[in-house]
Amino acid sequence: MENDRLNRLRAKIEKQHSDELSVDQEIAHLSLEECQKLIQELKIHQFELKTQNEELDRTTQDLELSRNKYFDLYHLSPVGYFTLDENSLIIEANLRGSRMLDADPNQMTRRVFTRFIHPDDRPGFQNLLVQLNRGKEWASCEIRLANTIKPTRYVKVTGVLFQDKAPNGRHYQLAMNDISQLKNLEKELRRAKDEAETASRAKSEFLSHMSHEFRTPLNGIIGMSEMLLDITKEKKTRNLTRLLRRSAMTLMDLVNNVLDFSRIETRKIEIIRTDFLLKETVDEAIERIRLDARKKGLNLQSKICPDVPRVVNGDPDRILQILNNLLSNGVKFTESGKVGIKVDQLHKKEKEIQLLFSVSDTGIGIAEERHEELFQSFSAFGHQSLKREGSGLGLTISKQLIEMMGGKIWLESEPDRGSTFFFTIPFHPAIQMGSETGAETDAAKKCEECYNILIAEDNPLNQQFIAYFLEKSGHRITSVTDGQAVLDALEKENYDIILMDIHMPRLNGTEATKQIRKSDAPYKEIPIIALTAYAIDGDRERFLEAGMDDYIAKPVDMNHLFSMMRKVMNDSREKERDTKKEEDEADEEILAAEDLNFSGISEFMKVFQKDEPILKRMLQGFLNEAPETLDRLNKAYAAKKFSEAADEAHSMANVAVAVRALNAVNQARDLEQAIRNDELKKAEELHRQLNRGMGSILRFIRDIPLIQKDL
Repeated sequence: MENDRLNRLRAKIEKQHSDELSVDQEIAHLSLEECQKLIQELKIHQFELKTQNEELDRTTQDLELSRNKYFDLYHLSPVGYFTLDENSLIIEANLRGSRMLDADPNQMTRRVFTRFIHPDDRPGFQNLLVQLNRGKEWASCEIRLANTIKPTRYVKVTGVLFQDKAPNGRHYQLAMNDISQLKNLEKELRRAKDEAETASRAKSEFLSHMSHEFRTPLNGIIGMSEMLLDITKEKKTRNLTRLLRRSAMTLMDLVNNVLDFSRIETRKIEIIRTDFLLKETVDEAIERIRLDARKKGLNLQSKICPDVPRVVNGDPDRILQILNNLLSNGVKFTESGKVGIKVDQLHKKEKEIQLLFSVSDTGIGIAEERHEELFQSFSAFGHQSLKREGSGLGLTISKQLIEMMGGKIWLESEPDRGSTFFFTIPFHPAIQMGSETGAETDAAKKCEECYNILIAEDNPLNQQFIAYFLEKSGHRITSVTDGQAVLDALEKENYDIILMDIHMPRLNGTEATKQIRKSDAPYKEIPIIALTAYAIDGDRERFLEAGMDDYIAKPVDMNHLFSMMRKVMNDSREKERDTKKEEDEADEEILAAEDLNFSGISEFMKVFQKDEPILKRMLQGFLNEAPETLDRLNKAYAAKKFSEAADEAHSMANVAVAVRALNAVNQARDLEQAIRNDELKKAEELHRQLNRGMGSILRFIRDIPLIQKDL
């Protein structure tokens, strides 16, 4: 054996030696020229090898540099990046992502990503995966992270799905951005908004009360003066009564200016549209300043050009307010000469009539550089040369009102040569052209249909004034002085309508209305009109929320009151006819809402029909989380912890969206928004609907055969 091994080794050595000899022999037979050529080729080959080695070194360095750059971009990015497998297990995470989860980068792999998500927000993340699995190119959601060292951290997650050809190659790529600062800023802004709204409500409430205190005696003066005008035929007494009424109306205008300024500040002023006689409004504006003009010996003029329609559709009260402000200023700053109004038509279209109003005077005039100053709040221009009275708000309010109605205002004036204020207003053509002859209605004419009316009014003057004209029109009147007396009167007699004051002793009008609406008595649906001196925007909504059918501010315009009474009575009859129809439609709406929930859940189940374990886990997770979330929502709502209730409604939407219970998602989101907007009446109905809908959903899912197996 040993000899064989030696022989094989000897043969190998001899062969190698023979090969070398062969090469040496070949070289030996080469000529010098051939050897030089071979040496040259070897040198070239050696140089090429050296060049290739240098290129390889540079490529290796570039790759290392790229790897380092990738490391910097991926791991040191301000965005967290994650790669998840199809079971939501973490395959890879960059340094930023690990830090956002407050986890050790070396221990991130093979951990379930959803463990790092707040339990209430896990359904939202599951829905993101559902969207990607259904073919959506990318999807995102906002979630809270759980078990973090720092305070609650909010993040936005954006994901895409990659599907490789290799087995089990499907994986998710996630990008996570920290939005905690933005969320905290939103909370601060919401808190600041709530504080501002609270302050605004306090201000509005103060102005509302002050309005009531001012208006109550003024209502009495105006009402009694109208009664005197109605019953007195002696000319001198009627003239004095008219002056008394105009003075009271001027004082009322001053109160209205202060209130309107507050409304404009909060953008809560309302422009109405109705058909009215333009000449009647212009004449009323002239009459209100006639006494002051007569004291100064001023000539009052008014002209409405022939092409201006007699009846237009707009807001007569606001037009009167603007004209009154401008005319009052004209009289105030004019010592001799005239003050006048002119109305021209600029153009007329099918749906718009543009009118130009000119209010001129021959007063002290205004320097051009001070024109803009006039329209600023509390302008002191009037005090620069003469002592003047007024709030300093008239022109500011007029400008705002004109712009709200779609017009503009400007001034032409020179010192000592008078002033002319121009403003344009677009009007609509009159809806009922027949009103041209019927606009000047006698408030005391006999009514076509007479009602048995209950008046609740604690002020004797206002009570007598309203009762006087209603009785003269043929209505039957019963008067009481507080809300409790209203309830007592309703138990004794049937009434067609209630005219309810708000501010009354014992039981105010709002509380009395609430008790009427909550009762089971036959008078539960009786029409109620609020008669009140309150005049802040938002009061009407508050009265309607209490159960009143409409609202009219004092001083009461009797034509307006008669019209409103007819309207609420017609609405009441229509409501009775519609009640049964609404009850039938309500049942149909409930069934439709449940169908929307169930169809969405069915679509969700189809997505996972080939993967029953995942489907079962997600449905069971919903059955575990939904009742708990709903319970927290109900407890917070019952305790009137509305901020917590809004948060739980948000969580409820995320829970419902995980199984595509579409109607429940919409109800939960609407409930959250209603609570945050302080729309508690709307929130109450949505809360009731959500509870009813979630009950149906839970029963539906528990009856699914896949779930029934474990029950």
